[in-house]
Amino acid sequence: MSEIIHDELFGTLAYDESVRWYRGRVEFSPGFRVELCVSVEGVDPSVAIECARQIFPQVQKQEASLRLAAAFEKLALYNDQWSQGERIDAAEFARRITLSSIAVHSEGEIELWYADGDLFAGHWISVSTDSQLRIQFVELTG
Repeated sequence: MSEIIHDELFGTLAYDESVRWYRGRVEFSPGFRVELCVSVEGVDPSVAIECARQIFPQVQKQEASLRLAAAFEKLALYNDQWSQGERIDAAEFARRITLSSIAVHSEGEIELWYADGDLFAGHWISVSTDSQLRIQFVELTG
């Protein structure tokens, strides 16, 4: 397996054997880069990278709505248990969290990882979707 792939869309992706994926920093929007991880577990790397190429533009188009859906999903948890009296709405929640990483799994499932914007004391917010970008679940991790 090649240690480094130079991709036209993603740039340089390096293979991490410990987790069986390629990873690199990619431009998500002008001036904003995120980590991209592409799983090659059980598939040819060229197939996995092509899957990521196909889904990436859709993630770019739908990220704001996925972020807002995650905000609605975790808003009550924040307001009821973490806010220390500072109640916010879903729009403010979505404004505070920041996309950090995108993982594309071999069957096309996607995970979006968000920095929590100090809403949950530094925990990460993970949004897992199917290959059609339908949210399967939203978790607080770390």
